[in-house]
Amino acid sequence: MPSRVFKHCAVRAVVLPMVLSTIFAFSSPAVAQDSAGSPPAASQAAHPFKIAGSDPTALTTPDVQTETSDGHVTKNRVMGVSQDKHLKSGLSSFQGGQGSIDSYPVDEFMFFIKGGVTLTSADGTALQVRAGEAIYIPKGWKGMWNTKAGYTKFYVVYDAVKDAE
Repeated sequence: MPSRVFKHCAVRAVVLPMVLSTIFAFSSPAVAQDSAGSPPAASQAAHPFKIAGSDPTALTTPDVQTETSDGHVTKNRVMGVSQDKHLKSGLSSFQGGQGSIDSYPVDEFMFFIKGGVTLTSADGTALQVRAGEAIYIPKGWKGMWNTKAGYTKFYVVYDAVKDAE
């Protein structure tokens, strides 16, 4: 148990500052907004970008991508993308459902602000994540994703093989 606690603390000490600096220290001019909620002119420099998870309009702006699959709605608002396109952060919501994942396509850090999810790994290990908790899913993870009531989360995704566009 002590090694598990140490490992958890070490991950927090390394990952959390990186995630927070990622969320608050960069933004893509394509997704940043001025005080009126409009994207800045192309000639403007990139600035930090903030979304409040408690803001009921955070997932209703024109830059929100909405998808429906099997009757479930997913909304995604990208906060920023690194210049090399390998790192992306944003706010996402999912109404509920379950699915099998053969190989998680990216490394992803998530902080749940509403709802939660149960992740069951291929070996049967189950992990519940609720609002106020964070999780990291490594690329290649296999298992089941199940959420009855849905969730809203902040996320940071790293994709080492993403081609620069």
